[in-house]
Amino acid sequence: MANGVLEVQPKFTIVGVGGKGSDIGVLQNHDRNHHRRHLVAADLPLGGMDTGDLAGSGIYYTEIGIGAPTMQYYVQVDTGSSSFWVNGISCKQCPHESSVVSKLTLYDPLESITSRAVQCDDVFCTSKHWGVQPDCNRSSKCPYYFAYGDGGATVGWFYKDLVHYDQLSGNNGQTQPTNASVIFGSAAQISGSLNISEWAVNEIIGLSNSNDTVLSQLAAAGKTKKIFSRCLDSRKGGGIFAIGEVVEPKVKTTPLVNNKSKYHLVNLKSINVSNTTLQIPDNILETTNTKGTMIDSGTTLVYLLLIGN
Repeated sequence: MANGVLEVQPKFTIVGVGGKGSDIGVLQNHDRNHHRRHLVAADLPLGGMDTGDLAGSGIYYTEIGIGAPTMQYYVQVDTGSSSFWVNGISCKQCPHESSVVSKLTLYDPLESITSRAVQCDDVFCTSKHWGVQPDCNRSSKCPYYFAYGDGGATVGWFYKDLVHYDQLSGNNGQTQPTNASVIFGSAAQISGSLNISEWAVNEIIGLSNSNDTVLSQLAAAGKTKKIFSRCLDSRKGGGIFAIGEVVEPKVKTTPLVNNKSKYHLVNLKSINVSNTTLQIPDNILETTNTKGTMIDSGTTLVYLLLIGN
């Protein structure tokens, strides 16, 4: 099994990094929108609605290739989400450009010889919709509908196509291109906040703990292990997401909480700022069935529960 590598770039820069950065209010507003998706979606089953504001969500984005011939797409890398979808060619409202990326590609299944529509009776589709839909027939494609907490929504269809990415080819950090067949959504229509083009990319690739993420699909196909790591540049921003087994001996790890949550949770023991340990009650940091410390690449700042008087 090989390791995949995604080079990521930041959508925002922190004040003081590189001489220019984003105002703290901008970052807080971004996080509020991003968290609205998680908070509402936490009580919904697989196949239900995701929630949040994707127009301002996602702090890191990466470039991937889809189809044959390969077309390039810029997608947000979000460890707090399971969705993988891009804007489709039939989407009239989808942005064509933004301040992040000069040109946004729209997915056209007819232009890719490896594209295949996921049918409504496919196992992937029935697991998403809790069974075969009543109006399903041999010519019916598998639909998706994601609604977001701020009123934004996207409707489209699931397709299976080749996704191209880099994999490590040796111990010296060199990479070579590879690909694998992956199921993802192609938006036919978007509304609300998703129409905003200011911070738009081609939407999102989720790496949460769900069974339908790209990583889960690659692992099920035997392409890589269901493991990922991230190395982020604290000076210039950006970095890499490594998919698969981590072989670097100096990497520090912490175990994830073994529960049924679709989020990546850890047991936070303490917080140290400038060599001073913050006095935080244990019950604030402990992980339970209703709360925990989530590792989320789509959040810019660190947030703690408010301690009552």
